[in-house]
Amino acid sequence: GRYNRTEIRNLSRFIAVQKFQPLSWRSAHPYLLSLRHEDHTDPTEPVDAPRSVRLYGYLRGARMREGQQVHIPGAGDFSVEEIKTLTDPCPPPVAELSDDKRKKKSAAASSGSRMMRSL
Repeated sequence: GRYNRTEIRNLSRFIAVQKFQPLSWRSAHPYLLSLRHEDHTDPTEPVDAPRSVRLYGYLRGARMREGQQVHIPGAGDFSVEEIKTLTDPCPPPVAELSDDKRKKKSAAASSGSRMMRSL
């Protein structure tokens, strides 16, 4: 059958006012969104020799330090040897004002008039 209108309204109101708590684990622990990896181990080394791997991506959450233990799913726990900050190859776009908007903005700021809005 059909749902009662008041129940639908109450449910939608409940969902709309719901406040989600941020995940405390995410803000307290560093994590990496890896976009690519490179194996820098000498190719003459045997397959079961220790590997030197470089991960490239975006670090999120708390600060990661050299020497810190990290977990790679499916591979195990490892120690971070070196961390370097690189420039973002795809930086977010920066909004630039056109000349018309810049003139209007500076004219409004220099006019000394104030706008008031009644509530």
